[in-house]
Amino acid sequence: MGKPLDIREVAVERTSRKPNRTVVVVLGILIFGACYRLGTPYNAKNDVHRDLSVQIQEALTKPGDQFWWSCTNNVDCGRIAVPTDYHNESIGMTVLAVARWKALNSPSKGTVFTNPGGPGASGTLLASPWVANLVGNDYDIIGFDPRGIGQTTPTVRCHTPISKAVFQANTVLENGFSLPQTNDTRLFSSETREYYRKQTEEFLALKKAEADLCAEHVGEALRYMGTTFVARDIDFMNRLFHGDDEPINFWSGSYGSILGAYLVNMFPDRIGRVAIDGIANPVSWAGDPSYLWARDWLSSTEDTYQWFLSACAKAGPAGCALAESDKDSAQVIGRRIDKFLDHLYDQPLPSTGGMRPGILIAGAVRAVFLISLEDALSWPSFAEDLAEVIYHKNPTPLYTRVVGNPMPLFDLSRSAVTCADSPPLSSKDPRTNPTVDDLIDEGLYTITKVSPHFGVSVTISEPDGGCQFWKYVGGGVERYNGPWNKTLSNKILIISNKADPVTPIASGKLLHGLLNDSSALLVQNSPGHTSGSFPTLCTVKLTRAYFVNGTLPAEGTICEPDGQLFPVSGKSDKLYENDELSDDDQVLLRSAEALGKLFTKRQ
Repeated sequence: MGKPLDIREVAVERTSRKPNRTVVVVLGILIFGACYRLGTPYNAKNDVHRDLSVQIQEALTKPGDQFWWSCTNNVDCGRIAVPTDYHNESIGMTVLAVARWKALNSPSKGTVFTNPGGPGASGTLLASPWVANLVGNDYDIIGFDPRGIGQTTPTVRCHTPISKAVFQANTVLENGFSLPQTNDTRLFSSETREYYRKQTEEFLALKKAEADLCAEHVGEALRYMGTTFVARDIDFMNRLFHGDDEPINFWSGSYGSILGAYLVNMFPDRIGRVAIDGIANPVSWAGDPSYLWARDWLSSTEDTYQWFLSACAKAGPAGCALAESDKDSAQVIGRRIDKFLDHLYDQPLPSTGGMRPGILIAGAVRAVFLISLEDALSWPSFAEDLAEVIYHKNPTPLYTRVVGNPMPLFDLSRSAVTCADSPPLSSKDPRTNPTVDDLIDEGLYTITKVSPHFGVSVTISEPDGGCQFWKYVGGGVERYNGPWNKTLSNKILIISNKADPVTPIASGKLLHGLLNDSSALLVQNSPGHTSGSFPTLCTVKLTRAYFVNGTLPAEGTICEPDGQLFPVSGKSDKLYENDELSDDDQVLLRSAEALGKLFTKRQ
C-alpha cells in the first residue's frame, strides 16, 4: 500500500494465457483485504495484545464513537458507530468498518468518501494510493464497508461460502438462462416458452429460498440496509470528521453512481467534489422492480459486443485467438460465434477438467461473455478460452469461468440492498409481484428489442430479482425515491463510456439532463464497464483536475483511450501504445486500471 500498485499484478495478462484470471484477481484482492483489515491494532493507551473485538466493543457505546488503529503504511483502519435508524435512535447503532488513507499534503482539503460498487463488495481497499493518484494528495480518503457488507455489523450472513456454491451449482443461478438465437424460428415456439417457463420457475424458487434464508439469519436488520441509509452514513461521518459546514466529497462508479445520485439529491446544499463513473439509472433503480432493469442496463451491450468483434478482426490471429486469418471480418467472427452457440444450445458439452466436472451450456457462455465484455482489457484472455472450445473442442477453460464466478463470495448482501431500495409490494402496482409469465414476456422483449445476444444473460453478472419474496422489500423505514433533479451547491462530474455493456451512456446522459447546470458530462470513447476498464490519461487527468482545483471539462468533451484491446503478442511488452509516457503518467494509468478492476466482474 505504500506505493502505487503495479498494474501488471492485477491486469489481465495480454501476452500469455492464464486460465480464469478473474478468479486469481479475486482471491488476491480478498486475501490482501483480509490481511489489510486484520492488521495488529495499535493504541498507545491500550495493551496492543488485547483482542481487537474487545477493544472495539469497549470503545463504541453510542453513535459517533470511533476506534482507530494503524494497519498499513499511511492507512488507519477503524470502526465508527452510526445510528441504525436516523429517525429513531432507540433502535441502536450500526458499526461501520472503515479505512483512511491520510492526505500526503498538509493541511488536508477534507475527506473523499468512496464506494466499491456492487453492491456487495468491501470498500476498505479503496483507502489507497490508487484513489489518491486519481483525486490528488490533498485529501484523506475513506473507504468503508456499507451496511450489511464485509466487516460492518450487522452483516448479511445468509450462506456460508461453501453452502452458497453448493446451493447454486448446476442451477439457473450458475448457468443463466438458455434460449435460441433471435434469428432462430424456435424462439417464439410453444416448446421454447415451456422450456423458458421451467427455467423461470426454478429461478423464482431459488430466489424465494434465498429470501427465506436471509429472513431467518439476518431478520430485522434487513430493514436498514438500503442506499438511503448508506448516504446518511456518509453525511454522518463527514459531520463527525469536519463539522456541519464541510461539504461532502465522493468518488465512485457502477453501483457507486446510484449511491452518488442518492447522496447529491438527499444533501444538495452540502455537496463539494463528487465524481461518479459508469452511471446506472437511479430513476429505474428506485422506481422499478429489478426484473425491468435489464432493458435499460443493456441498451449499449450490442455496441460493446460489436466493438469486441471489430477489435478482434483488426488484430487478426496474431492478437486475437478467435480470428483464423487476417482476412476475417467482424461479421465473419460473429457468425462463427453464433454458429457455435446455436450448436451448444442443442448439444451441451461435457467438461471433466478444471475446478469440477460438469456441462457447458449456451446460457452460461453468454453470461460469462457479458461479464468479460465489462473488462475490456481481459478480452484477449476470454477470446483464447472461447477459441479453445470452438476450434479445439476443449470446454474446460470456459467452464472454469462459469463455476469460478466470484459473485458467490459476496453472500446475499447485494439482494439486501437492492430489495430494500425496490418499490414495496403493492396491489395497485402489479409490477411489484411479477408472475412467471411477466418474467418470460420481459425476457423475450429484452432479447428481441434490446440485446439479441445477451438480453437474458444479465442475471449472473447482476444477480438481482425475487424481491417480492423479501419480508422487508422497500425497506419499510426510509426509502428515497427522488426527485433526482435537485440544484446542487457545487457541480458534479459524470463519466460515461460510449459502449458500457451494463451502465450505458444513455444513463449518464439521463442523469446529466436531470441535474442540468449542476453537472458536467465527460464521455470516454471506449468499451467496458467504467472508464477504468480501458483507462485513458485524458479522463484520469480531467478527474484529477476537478478534485484538485474544481475545473470541469467543457461540454462535449470526449476522451480517447491510450491502450490496445488485442495487442499483438511478441511485438511489444509495453502496457500502452505510447512509448513516451512519463513515469507519473504510467502511475496514473496503472492506478486507474487497478480501480477499474474493482468495478468489473469481479472484485
